[in-house]
Amino acid sequence: MKRFTDASAPSTVPADRLPPPYATGPLARRLAARTDGGAILFSDVDNTLVCRDDPSSQADLERLRRALDAHQYVLAFVTGNDLPTLARRPELPPPDLVLAAVGTEIWVRQNGAYLLDEAYQVLLASHWDRTAVVAALQRAVATARGLLEFQPRDRPDRPRPDQPPQPFKVSLWVYTEDPVVLQAVEEQLRAALPPCALVFSYDTNDPGRYCLDVLPEATVSGDGGTYRGSGKALAVRYVLSRLRPGQAFVAGDSGNDLGMLLDGACPAILVGNATPEARRAVEGLRPERRVGPVLFLPGGHRLYVAPPTERAARAVLAALASPVFNPAEAAGFRAFLP
Repeated sequence: MKRFTDASAPSTVPADRLPPPYATGPLARRLAARTDGGAILFSDVDNTLVCRDDPSSQADLERLRRALDAHQYVLAFVTGNDLPTLARRPELPPPDLVLAAVGTEIWVRQNGAYLLDEAYQVLLASHWDRTAVVAALQRAVATARGLLEFQPRDRPDRPRPDQPPQPFKVSLWVYTEDPVVLQAVEEQLRAALPPCALVFSYDTNDPGRYCLDVLPEATVSGDGGTYRGSGKALAVRYVLSRLRPGQAFVAGDSGNDLGMLLDGACPAILVGNATPEARRAVEGLRPERRVGPVLFLPGGHRLYVAPPTERAARAVLAALASPVFNPAEAAGFRAFLP
């Protein structure tokens, strides 16, 4: 199995339709190998591709990797982690793209290294004043009586040279599980902050608190029109607008994945071990119809809601092998099911 840190051979495939830094490397080869403009799987990492508390999930991830390779899919990680953290994960296959830091950085694999999409950074910078955001959050934390706390790398009073703040993300802990309190926190912060997005997700590693990511909002344009959003959903939309693949899917498990799972950009997969907050959000949907685990939502959007027995990569592979969810290629993916 190839590992995340392995080098890759230079691309020799002409890709003049692709903008830099996407025009060379493994990504360009995979897109050029298909006659439909290419295919991409956008996936969260922890608890979506692999579960650290479930040794069997590694074998499922290997089956999924082989299936994606056989069908020349571009693999894109969409994660809250930063690139150095992912590079220390030898169990992960090398992705062609990394949409890191909750979708605020986009990295493209090139010859054993990853290049940053600087144009995306410029887009985010035009909608973001980090100094003003941090100042407003400091005032909110000071008056929150222990309810809010900056996460370690974003603490203004204790900078960490080994883990500098990320330019387009500020993260806090919110110490409550009460939905009424969370709603009040959101309303107060929206009134106090410059225009930005607030993304809450339950902390499965430390029950009793939520992670809050404060992110820039921006607008991208593509074949489907103009989209304004933030975080993972914005990054996915941006990549789709740049690459225009013929086929794309997204997969996730938690609150900060809901934007990209439910915004309708491409068919989506909710894994069977999804968090309760993600499950509740899906249970509140009103599908036009349902066929087994596949919900057909307004606008033709398909959502595969995996049963609890389909965890992490096993659920992703099962969805891609479903003729209802992925009619064009289900037969080929079924050959890789356990």
